[in-house]
Amino acid sequence: MGRFYDKLHFYLKRKLDRLSPRVQRRLTIALLAVYASLSCFFLARLINEREEEKFPVEKLIDSTIRLDRDSVIIIKPVKKPDENHGKG
Repeated sequence: MGRFYDKLHFYLKRKLDRLSPRVQRRLTIALLAVYASLSCFFLARLINEREEEKFPVEKLIDSTIRLDRDSVIIIKPVKKPDENHGKG
């Protein structure tokens, strides 16, 4: 793998060195534009997926976790105290 990468690297370097500076600059800008657009696309997709998967964190925080005999996690909701709790 390393030798293949080295051969490819030197081949591309020779090809790019033969190009004029103006063409090199255009190629660099084109590659950067592709990279930036793909980065924005994947970031937007990630943010969109997170907004769609709104997980009810409050339910997870207000629940007890216990293990059954098969070591499967069972989440059981905690009962909220009523208005008269602790008022004797």
